[in-house]
Amino acid sequence: MKCMRVVLLGVLIVMLMAVPVLAEKKSVNTYEDILTRGTDATTFIPSEGLPNTVVVASTESGREDNDSQSPVLDGSAYTNYDTIFVHGTNAEAELPDSDVTNVRYRSDYFDIRLIGKTSDRYPNAEVSCPVPSYQLKTGGIQPRVRYIAVEYLSSTWSSATGHAWPEVYEIRVYNGHTRLITVNTTFSSPSWSVQIIDLGGWYAFDRGMNIDLLVRNGEIPFSTSGFYLSGYAARFEW
Repeated sequence: MKCMRVVLLGVLIVMLMAVPVLAEKKSVNTYEDILTRGTDATTFIPSEGLPNTVVVASTESGREDNDSQSPVLDGSAYTNYDTIFVHGTNAEAELPDSDVTNVRYRSDYFDIRLIGKTSDRYPNAEVSCPVPSYQLKTGGIQPRVRYIAVEYLSSTWSSATGHAWPEVYEIRVYNGHTRLITVNTTFSSPSWSVQIIDLGGWYAFDRGMNIDLLVRNGEIPFSTSGFYLSGYAARFEW
């Protein structure tokens, strides 16, 4: 009988010691306390949000971030995509080149400078822009690319031609050592701009992607002009 009393007393002491611990744990803002389940068992929404709503992050300007794209891209072929944006300092100039006076790798962009135009021939240069790509995804999925983009600036505005120089005049896109497509296009801008290029079809890049930019300078003689590249991108869809 005395042994039974000792056991009961020990159990009572253990229970009394556990009560403060349980109370303290309940008061802590754990991950489970902060998030609550929505109607979909696989979806979590912040506990302060309204039921059946999705909280959208806001940008610094206060506008909702709805993944806007300009121009709006064709999304009818695939349901998923990854847009990979690479910093411009990963680009490489094809050197040596007598038309190029200088290449600089700054912290915020890549800068290649071309000599001025002295004849009917345009001084030109080639800039390689490698992009990490997919051989295959889990399940044997092969993502494909139709849209690429370039964020750039042409450093010189010519009042004589009403044009910004240098300009991109051709784009060659490679899968490994194979050139898949050549895009004949022309664009330039005196301010930072994003140019989206439609390749006209979806291409697999299972050996590594390279966007080869051909740029040229049409500015007056003895005036070097810089092509600034802050980034470039490819949208992989599946």
